[in-house]
Amino acid sequence: MLGEANPFLAQFWDALPAAAGETEVEGEINVRDLLPEDLSYHTYTGSLTTPPCSEGVRWLVLRDTVTISQEQVDAFTAIYSGNARPVQPLNDRDLLTNADDVSLR
Repeated sequence: MLGEANPFLAQFWDALPAAAGETEVEGEINVRDLLPEDLSYHTYTGSLTTPPCSEGVRWLVLRDTVTISQEQVDAFTAIYSGNARPVQPLNDRDLLTNADDVSLR
């Protein structure tokens, strides 16, 4: 979600590559530091986001969001530009959740 700069991502910004591709990272990364405290999620069966956009992919979407600043978005999209495809309608797919609080927004 667009908002405050993400402190986890901020530690990598100076080391971002100049172009897309593989980059070696020194040290340890705890990816859990990127996630929100509450790991409740929604899940649905959808498709790949890149061609051939095949169906049958199980997506897990965290209920709570983390923030990223516009500056961080701009830095990332300068390297990895474009989006493979726009958001698709849910259609008749079932949307499930593992959360105790099942009020969907």
